Amino acid sequence: MNNQRIARGVIGILFAIVGGFAIKMWANGDSYSCDKMPIVAKEGDDYWGYVEQYCDGNKQNASDDIVDFYGPILMPGRLIHLPSSDKCELSLWVADDGQEYVYETCE
Repeated sequence: MNNQRIARGVIGILFAIVGGFAIKMWANGDSYSCDKMPIVAKEGDDYWGYVEQYCDGNKQNASDDIVDFYGPILMPGRLIHLPSSDKCELSLWVADDGQEYVYETCE
């Protein structure tokens, strides 16, 4: 009898955890938000590591948007700007002196 109560309690806790994750995923949908700070890429870094550390919400969409902007290869020493949210788009402007500037426009 005691074992059944413990098993029911454990199953209830597991359902609550899985349900919480499901609700969070449904609520977030495709949206994400990232900290707005530039990152200097280092040897061995990857975009997914930045997304894991600096973004919340749909991390796959955040990663896809970053790869779409910067390309699939992350070069050490490159200054990386994460989009602050899925409502924003990064753009690149190159000055006459060859300096690259990234700016963000949001809906």
